[in-house]
Amino acid sequence: MTSSLNWFDISPELPENFERSSFNETEKGASVTTSMSAGPNKVRRRFSATRSLYSGNMIMDASQKSAFKVFYQTTTRLGELSFNFYNPSNAGFIEVQFNGPPVYKALANSYWGVSFNLKQYGESFAFFLYDLVAEDGTYLLTQDDDQLAITSES
Repeated sequence: MTSSLNWFDISPELPENFERSSFNETEKGASVTTSMSAGPNKVRRRFSATRSLYSGNMIMDASQKSAFKVFYQTTTRLGELSFNFYNPSNAGFIEVQFNGPPVYKALANSYWGVSFNLKQYGESFAFFLYDLVAEDGTYLLTQDDDQLAITSES
């Protein structure tokens, strides 16, 4: 299930993703190790699916930083609520939560380096944004070269 909160709905528009040079992805372990009274430890899978942790830095101007702070502090209730975010490692989107508070570093000319960690909350999913174009009483839903024709109700 995806969240109803979306990173891409924040205004002013925030960067889509982490700076490439600062981005890190770590898979959380899915196994459990049990000490045995004799011999090697027993390792078994605890979960059938793993979740990833993402961290990185974004460069924001002062208005973007203010919008980000409102999103973190109010919209997600200090990171309590999950939200949909651009998947940093492939196309599509992913449901995430903040994994700790963000860190703000002042840069030159009213710009800020904003570092934060995210933990994967749900599975990756595709979320397509379409443009609606009216043409001769027909509504065309378009994305790139794909077109879906939907007739309007009269």
